[in-house]
Amino acid sequence: QLMINVDLSTKVMNKQTVYSILMDKFNRFDDTKQAQDASLKELVGQIVLTPYNNETYKILDIA
Repeated sequence: QLMINVDLSTKVMNKQTVYSILMDKFNRFDDTKQAQDASLKELVGQIVLTPYNNETYKILDIA
């Protein structure tokens, strides 16, 4: 008898790039500090997929 434990997980993919999200924030806010705060709030903790090596990375901080 063979038993298999399979952990299925799905990932929702966003077509926006990090660059486009950052540009959107900096175009939306007049104050640079507000744009930085909004960018940090939206991006930190997100997982991004790089097209050049198909690796995923978690955004921990933006410098």
